[in-house]
Amino acid sequence: MKQFTVRFGFTVLAALCVVGAQAQSLYVTTTDGISKYAPNGTSTVFASGLTSNGPERMTFDASGNLYMSAVYTGEVDKFTPDGHRTIYASGIPIPMGLAFDASGNLYTTSNYSNIVKITPTGAVSTVVSGITNPFDLTFDSAGNMYYTSTTGLYKRTPTGTISTIASVPGLPGGNFVGLAMDKSGNFYLGDYNNHSIQKVTAGGLVSTFATLSYSPEGMAIDNSGNLFAIEYNAGSSRILEYDPLGNMSVFATGLSYPEGLAFYSPAETSTPEPGALAALAGALIASGTMLRRRRSTGK
Repeated sequence: MKQFTVRFGFTVLAALCVVGAQAQSLYVTTTDGISKYAPNGTSTVFASGLTSNGPERMTFDASGNLYMSAVYTGEVDKFTPDGHRTIYASGIPIPMGLAFDASGNLYTTSNYSNIVKITPTGAVSTVVSGITNPFDLTFDSAGNMYYTSTTGLYKRTPTGTISTIASVPGLPGGNFVGLAMDKSGNFYLGDYNNHSIQKVTAGGLVSTFATLSYSPEGMAIDNSGNLFAIEYNAGSSRILEYDPLGNMSVFATGLSYPEGLAFYSPAETSTPEPGALAALAGALIASGTMLRRRRSTGK
């Protein structure tokens, strides 16, 4: 008798799991270099011997290369996935926050007053100037840039128009050193002076998301919407993890002068929307992947 094994639901389920549930590693700058944390909190050294560089903030490109701002040397350093370091750009006074736009241009805050653009060919130019202490920045899917300063949160469109999202006194505190944006367009600002994290909705509504024992520094959000924030206390700093409801747990302790956080996963940090999953399933059906049968013989 002939037997047929129908490979149907398992193939699709496996494919959807691969696309939608990538584990992420968290990278942290410290005094001497960069540490890498597995999802279970286990840490390894990704790069070391960087004390004289002044490791600050980080970001990743689509190929998994890590970029780190070095405040002491005025450089942006590039690290391949295996940790090989090269100088990506130099001559940038006090670079800090880092973020890529959709065209592969890298932006960094500089000299407590400017935002600098670095093209893929290495050309450096100033795109925003005269800002009071810009620290961190990020981009949305439409190409809008958002950046923090002492006075609040600001938006710059691809055409260069700048507007205020939230500012002091409506935004409590000051000296906003960390910035992260979730998938719903909410912003989280690290308020260094008041030891808090402020949440700003896309519509500009401000609320206090969390109160810390010490000042926050770099922040990052994982694929599940959990916010990770550095609680800076010199050589005894911590990484705090907040779920979307604001419940806090301690992810790591005993860090030495950490400044920046960044996530990376092999699929590059985004969970597909339901429409994308449906499209994948449709593609599998069209290609015959779901309906392929394996013939075997037996009694």
